[in-house]
Amino acid sequence: GAHNDGAAGDLLYGSPALTMNAASMQCYVYAENADAGIFSPARAEHEFYTLNANIQTANAGEVVINEFLAVNQNDTVDENGAHEDWIELYNATPNPLNLFGLYLSDTYTNLAKFSFPENSVIQPNGYLMIWADEDNTTTGDLHCNFKLSSNGESLLLSNAAGNILDSISFGTQIADHSIARCPNATGPFLVTTTPTFKQSNICTDGIDELKSDFLFLFPNPVSDILNIVSKNSNESKFEIFNALGVKVFEGKYSLDTRVYVGNLMPGFYVFSTGIVKKKFLIGN
Repeated sequence: GAHNDGAAGDLLYGSPALTMNAASMQCYVYAENADAGIFSPARAEHEFYTLNANIQTANAGEVVINEFLAVNQNDTVDENGAHEDWIELYNATPNPLNLFGLYLSDTYTNLAKFSFPENSVIQPNGYLMIWADEDNTTTGDLHCNFKLSSNGESLLLSNAAGNILDSISFGTQIADHSIARCPNATGPFLVTTTPTFKQSNICTDGIDELKSDFLFLFPNPVSDILNIVSKNSNESKFEIFNALGVKVFEGKYSLDTRVYVGNLMPGFYVFSTGIVKKKFLIGN
């Protein structure tokens, strides 16, 4: 009769209250008496029950990646006085938004890399800052468990269902140059010489637009998956040549494309679109 399970002796059992620190949780049950014990599911530790938290999370367009700084040498410092990478999110609605149940990541293969804790609230038309320094502390300022690569990578905001709410893939970064939406919160991403930590983005002076033929490859060197990032939304052909000039691969790319190159021998290769040629290395 304990833990709100009904009457004593009714063969219904309850559990003490638990706090979910994510939008979903896996669990199994073990029960025992003086003579025996039993698991549910029977293959516990290999099979689980899934509990889904009944929470309302932000939808696509309600919260956006608004600005980030991947090479912070002279900009804002964190509460410890350190120059760290930072990410700025913006609440585009007139209501407070709780980001509990959403995730930040720098890789498509692990969208749930950093989970927002409870009460991660962005005020109406306000900003939320995340330090990207691998500290992974959330008791005060938010510090996520990854850094932003100065050589370029992706930044992704997603929900528990694995749906990407907002994302950007970027190339090599310049110290103290941020990438920001212009106009603030709604426009495309531009490179700015004036980072605006937790403020409306400056979109008048010192702005360089990402070029329309913008295309880069990462990681470089690569071992298995080569990421091709472009602003070209149409499918375009590419070819890969080895150091002897022999074509070893061909395919098509658009926006964010992932290609498996783990079956190619280690060495230098040339990625070619016919107009753009880029060298990359396949490591051991």
